[in-house]
Amino acid sequence: TFRIIVAGLDKDLTKWQESVISTAIRRVYENAGVTNDKETWYRSKGLRINQVYEEIYDMVVRQEFADENMDNVKHVAAMDVLESCKPYFEDGESKSGTFKTPINIENLRNCRFIVFSFGLKGADTTQMDPVILALKQLSVSNISSQISNYCKYVRHCFNVKVWEEYQRWGMAKGSSEIIGNAMTGGRKRGDINIIITNDLGAMLDENNPINAKLAQNLTGYIIGSIPSRPVRIKFCSMYNLMEMEEPLERIYKASTKKTGKRSSLTSRYKHSFCVIMLNTGEKAIVKAMIPNEVLNSKLFRTGIEV
Repeated sequence: TFRIIVAGLDKDLTKWQESVISTAIRRVYENAGVTNDKETWYRSKGLRINQVYEEIYDMVVRQEFADENMDNVKHVAAMDVLESCKPYFEDGESKSGTFKTPINIENLRNCRFIVFSFGLKGADTTQMDPVILALKQLSVSNISSQISNYCKYVRHCFNVKVWEEYQRWGMAKGSSEIIGNAMTGGRKRGDINIIITNDLGAMLDENNPINAKLAQNLTGYIIGSIPSRPVRIKFCSMYNLMEMEEPLERIYKASTKKTGKRSSLTSRYKHSFCVIMLNTGEKAIVKAMIPNEVLNSKLFRTGIEV
């Protein structure tokens, strides 16, 4: 967390900055009586990240690391860390709400359904502070891993993760790595990962290194209407499923709103999905029908009401 705040997205802390932060973290634990002994770990309950900032603040005010014989190099590093952190921890500063509300672990532990949102709400990632986005990504990654471990080792149950709108946030720097790590390490922890996207072509892009991880760990696809014929062909070719090219085309044609008569064969594919299990080789065409009461509800309403 402090590395992202102080060094940014692509840089590392200097050895002096890391030393200052490490010392502050150690003191927060020592003051609470937390040691390497697991029997003391319960004492960490209630500790907050802003307490680390307060330790750094005190270090600078006391000029604890001032040493003219070394050109005050560590004191300068401490001041640099402090100035970088101020916007996030001082009341009234521009980013002071970032760590304002701590997450209640008890609530998370007992939840049956948890939604993680990066707060984009339709905005492009370029409209969000990249450091704030990176901190959210880091938090999601940490909590997601802890929930997986808790489900495996304590509750002894599977844990389902649904990664929605992958075409948007999956392309954001850092986000794709989160889902890549979830896919490669999740199965060992009993995770069931479901990726939802409306851009199959982006997932097939071989220039994106994350897609290689996904391709090696995905066990199945559920594919609806794909307008792009080259994307359909590329998918079938990539997985050696050329026999699925025709069903995918029929699903697309059945979903179009073009006027004119459809053949009875094509019409049968309306509201259909192609289910392909890569790990077993099984394939099927299935239908998904939504009741009108749901289809006409606000859940599916887009645009502007006049």
